Amino acid sequence: IIDDETNIRLMVKLALEASGYRTAVAADGTEGLSLFGNGEDFDLVLLDQRMPGMPGIEVQREIYRRDPGARLILITAFGTIDTALEAIKAGASDFMR
Repeated sequence: IIDDETNIRLMVKLALEASGYRTAVAADGTEGLSLFGNGEDFDLVLLDQRMPGMPGIEVQREIYRRDPGARLILITAFGTIDTALEAIKAGASDFMR
C-alpha cells in the first residue's frame, strides 16, 4: 500500500489484514519503491496516484521496469477518465476511484 494519506494507509491495511492478507505500507513513492525492491515479495501493489514528490504514475512505471509481471491497482480520490486510461495503458491491472 503506497499512499501519502496516513488514514487511508491504515484503513486499507486493517481491512486487508482482517481478511488474512499480509501488508506493507509506504508513505510515498520513494519509500514504496524501496520496500518493493524487485517485487518478489509482493502479489499486488495498491498505489495512490496523487502524492507529493513522485506521482503514482511514475512509481507505477518504475515498478513495471523492475517487475514487468507486477500486479498493480492505482487508487485516487481525484480520478478522471484520462487518468484511468493512462494508468491502464501503463500496465495497471485496475483503477479505483
